[in-house]
Amino acid sequence: MRFWPLWLIVIIGSLVSCGSTAPALPPIAANQPNQILLLNELDGIGANSTITVLTPALLSQPNTILAAAIELGDQPIAYQPTLAIPAQTFAITNSYGVLRVNGVLKSSTEFEPITVKVVEPTSINLGELNQNLSVYNNQVLRLNGTLLLKDQAALLVEEVGSGGVPTANAAQITVEQIPSQSPLVQQLPNEQGNIRYGQITLVGMLRGKSLHVFWVEAQP
Repeated sequence: MRFWPLWLIVIIGSLVSCGSTAPALPPIAANQPNQILLLNELDGIGANSTITVLTPALLSQPNTILAAAIELGDQPIAYQPTLAIPAQTFAITNSYGVLRVNGVLKSSTEFEPITVKVVEPTSINLGELNQNLSVYNNQVLRLNGTLLLKDQAALLVEEVGSGGVPTANAAQITVEQIPSQSPLVQQLPNEQGNIRYGQITLVGMLRGKSLHVFWVEAQP
């Protein structure tokens, strides 16, 4: 019989817990433009509802593609779900960015924007974030750390020691909507049992105590 190290059992338990017992998001009420939604929360929103979405976007002609998440590269790839809005002029110098769009959802595929705002991610460390979760709720953040990944359950940890063991009192946050197809995620360099881990940078929206990932970057 093979005996697992205690620290590995603890990490696995934490990841499984994050993946299986995370509280459900509150129901979305239509026609509340001040309520910020993620793109995959639009199911059940009635036609002609006024909503506000915060989402990564691929900027192109004739439409700008709003996406649940994107993979960066010479030609960024969008992950489902996606939604198109008419192309507009944005103060973004590259082909992607984060947009806050207030508008009318005409149908599951048609979104008529009223206002569009470019949102720049705020860079913050995990320690500071953990002490100010309410301050940064619903904001777009850029976080560095070590990603611990088991299946679709993930944690971003401030610091790990030998073998990927989180250091004592290391700040951490649950990661949701991790784009597992991204090469940066697939190629995490370290493995312990069925947990893969490595340093990474995540950009996404903070919702409560979880980060909903928009895209991943290699740490500088």
